[in-house]
Amino acid sequence: MTGGKLTFDEVIRKLSSDHPDARRSAEETLEQLLGSPESFAISACTSILKSTDEVVRSSLAVVIHKRIDKAFLDRLPAKTKETLKATLIRAIQNEKITGVRNKLAQAAGDLGAMILQGSQWPEIIQFVFQSAKSDSADFRHCAMVILSRLSFAVTDTILPFLPMVADVLQSALQDQSSANVRLAAHSACCALAQALSQ
Repeated sequence: MTGGKLTFDEVIRKLSSDHPDARRSAEETLEQLLGSPESFAISACTSILKSTDEVVRSSLAVVIHKRIDKAFLDRLPAKTKETLKATLIRAIQNEKITGVRNKLAQAAGDLGAMILQGSQWPEIIQFVFQSAKSDSADFRHCAMVILSRLSFAVTDTILPFLPMVADVLQSALQDQSSANVRLAAHSACCALAQALSQ
């Protein structure tokens, strides 16, 4: 943005401002940006991968988690939607800050729940299985966070993979190196059990 206007990253950063007026102004600008889904998605993908500002990456993950819904996704061109999906997985893989990575996992899980209802994101299931077997406890934890959020909305999609999901959950529940993984696996088990009982 030019001519005195805030850049995309500056708007996102100010969403977390301690100053109410700055935060309110940023929220109003965000509403305008969300009104152009393709432009917003492209800018978000660029910033979430390239921004060196932890606040920007964290705030963007929250915006995607809370503000992107099916109506927004339906307005995206197919190519942009594919870019958004690929970017979220890549961002989780690249993120060094645990808190930001967890927010990205939540966003990916919620997005996946919407997209997988149309069986349009098989890569997220593959990513969950791969991450669940990772040597990194952080990635195993992310796998459980995503699986927990996928469970409620995509039971039909998960059903064919249920034996593999059960193996992944059992391993995570017995994870000897991370209590966080065990807790996240317990939450995923509860979410899946509730979804299957409906």
